[in-house]
Amino acid sequence: MTTGAASITEPLPLSQRAAFLEALAAELERYPAEARGHGLLHRLGRELQRTFLKNGPVAVGGKYGRRARFPPCRH
Repeated sequence: MTTGAASITEPLPLSQRAAFLEALAAELERYPAEARGHGLLHRLGRELQRTFLKNGPVAVGGKYGRRARFPPCRH
């Protein structure tokens, strides 16, 4: 079982994970302490994932703005 932060950063390249978590922490700070919880964390995490995957070094276009993780099979 993975923790929330680990599962949120999993789709991102290792090189982007620290910056992603810093951006997520900055977004969470904008909300009062009583409003912060798992739901808010995951909602903000999903929104930031889209931004990082769309504008990051993995983005190459397509429906979700990212490329496949593995090269196509050549038999």
